[in-house]
Amino acid sequence: MIPNKVFRFLSFRSRTEKEMRDYLCKHDLPEDIVFRLKELNYINDTDYIKNYIRSRTPRSKKLLEFELLKKGIKTKVDIDELAAAKNALDKKSNVKDLDHARRFLASRGFIWDVIMRVTNDKE
Repeated sequence: MIPNKVFRFLSFRSRTEKEMRDYLCKHDLPEDIVFRLKELNYINDTDYIKNYIRSRTPRSKKLLEFELLKKGIKTKVDIDELAAAKNALDKKSNVKDLDHARRFLASRGFIWDVIMRVTNDKE
């Protein structure tokens, strides 16, 4: 039997297996609930990764991997960094100059080589 508070915790957004284990530990609930939730497909780290990457782009591979690692998922992200950087810059409407664009892309975790390639195309 899965307590209602577990479903309430899942109702706000999808969760990783690690997040659920931490929640169960914090509330002194048995850890075998995780196995039942996985059987019922309430917890699915593979789907979580896909949805997370889709919702958090445009960001760099490095930043996405770091954010997922904080959520307990160690994985390699496979995205086109150059396309993601171009997309990020296209979505940013108030870029004043090249320095501003470069700082913005750096804040999204892109490496200098990618930043220079994208901003040189904008010149």
